[in-house]
Amino acid sequence: MHPSPDLPPMLVFCPSAPSDVDAALREACERVGFRRAEAPTASTICVLDCRQGVEPISRLVADTAVPRLQLIVLALVARFEDVSLALRADADDALVFSPSVEPLAARLLALGARAERRARLDPASLFATENTTEAVEVLDGQGRINYVNRSFERLFGYSREEAMGRSPAALLRSHAHEPEFYAAAWAELEAGRPWRGQLVSKTKEGALVECDTLASPILDSHGKLHAVVAVRRDVASSRKMEEQLRSSERLAALGTLAAGLAHEINNPLAYVLANLEHSLELIEEGRTPSALRAPLTEAQSGSERVRTILKDMNLLAHDRADEVRTVALDRALAAAARLAAGQLGRVAKLDVRLDEGLFVRGHETRLGQVALNLLINAGQAIPDGDDPSAHRVTLRAFAEGEDAVFEVSDTGLGMTEEVKRRALDPFFTTKPPGRGTGLGLSLCQQIAQSMDGRISLESAPGRGTTVRVTLPRTTSPGSERPSPAAPALRPERLRVLVADDERRVCRAVKRTLRQHDVTLASGPRAGMEALELLQEREFDAVICDLTMPEIGGAALREALGDDPVRHRWLFLTGGVLTDADRAYLDAFGGPVLYKPFRTDELRLVVERVARASAAE
Repeated sequence: MHPSPDLPPMLVFCPSAPSDVDAALREACERVGFRRAEAPTASTICVLDCRQGVEPISRLVADTAVPRLQLIVLALVARFEDVSLALRADADDALVFSPSVEPLAARLLALGARAERRARLDPASLFATENTTEAVEVLDGQGRINYVNRSFERLFGYSREEAMGRSPAALLRSHAHEPEFYAAAWAELEAGRPWRGQLVSKTKEGALVECDTLASPILDSHGKLHAVVAVRRDVASSRKMEEQLRSSERLAALGTLAAGLAHEINNPLAYVLANLEHSLELIEEGRTPSALRAPLTEAQSGSERVRTILKDMNLLAHDRADEVRTVALDRALAAAARLAAGQLGRVAKLDVRLDEGLFVRGHETRLGQVALNLLINAGQAIPDGDDPSAHRVTLRAFAEGEDAVFEVSDTGLGMTEEVKRRALDPFFTTKPPGRGTGLGLSLCQQIAQSMDGRISLESAPGRGTTVRVTLPRTTSPGSERPSPAAPALRPERLRVLVADDERRVCRAVKRTLRQHDVTLASGPRAGMEALELLQEREFDAVICDLTMPEIGGAALREALGDDPVRHRWLFLTGGVLTDADRAYLDAFGGPVLYKPFRTDELRLVVERVARASAAE
């Protein structure tokens, strides 16, 4: 037997070879022109003595730094029955060892050709499967696992050795799918057709993992199923990445508006402070209450303007994936327009025309994000240095058949056909570095599609752009079910406990509820003081801050056990909530007031708590 003239000399590594194997291997290498190696490297043929068991295979993989995919493993076994055992243990080939050198030399020559074909590959390709973030598994024609990559091991908790030779349907079965489901998928593969779908599988620890899965068949020369390559992508990871993209784009939009928002807040704060100082001076001069009305009214108006801006920012800064509900379209769009007004005012006149009574099903925060992104894009389409009075950005909302439509139009530069064609593609942008990620319009489209809607563009160079968002209309929340009549309000004074670590907030609430008997628990120990008071006295209503030192509002309420006062509870919050806070408030289901709140709002909610107390 002579080596192929086209085959370069190959390296053969055989650790701890006994004398009979060593002698046979030396002669076989001489016949085919291969050289012995002291350690394995890429494309090395590793000959392992597995006559006493297949442990040398796993030991080789554990002890060498060379990726398994770059090694060719030949297992020498004692009996023909051990060949399948070695293959299941991740050997590339197996041979029943005999003193005859001819079979060993022939097998080395065949494996050398395989190693040479691997060596021709781009080195990056050798690492791609092993290092990809998706879980990859290779099955034989009978559905047994021949290979899994590292991501598979991380996702499901099984090592490669534990998975080898097992059926994925048995190894990872979650009982979320019927046996017929697996049979139908396998039938598609046997017919030579790829199968794609979502699989719910169980990890080694018992957790359930949902994956988008693509299984591709490999047929032999006779058209029979030879192998299957399956790629799984964890749906939870994909959703998390999408949410991170949405969040970063949303916060980037607010960052773009930061200067304009500071201007919008500083203006009303200037005349709020000036009017309050003027009112104090009038009081010191002994002026009549009527003289205070004008400055205090203006101060109240300015405070309400700041409150509205902060409320709009809070609406767009926080997103909950499960908050699908009926949304008043004009409310979400108006909030976005108010936030963008300061920034847009520098480059164009903002014209807002929103029809009322339009309702859609979806996420209010994400809907506002779409409008805000489109308004920012419209402003950035206006050429720098142009006279703002010569340009207009228009936000419209109206009904069209069974749909609700809103449009953002600008008189900016417009788009070429090529730019318009690619405008909705992820990461495509014509903006200079630092002014855009190219995700804005793409994410807007994803959000619209998640609400069963669509986005379309009309644009031409020099004629501006109109972005049109079409969403299915739904009925208003009030028309879905009538509100039950409220029970009569208790006429007597209510015993109210107010707990907040900010003393000024407590005092302000007490002044607002001056017609009731109000007890305060304030300062750093507000939560603990409130707990002691609740254990000592009866209260008709509790107004409690959600976040306090020592013990927060949620923990305070839970510490009361089955006390009926738990059902006479009103939470206050500054709006900066953790996921745990939001989950608790969802389960709570009671009234929540966001700071800063109006005094009439506070009184109304306390009256509702009183009605609930009266109905007990």
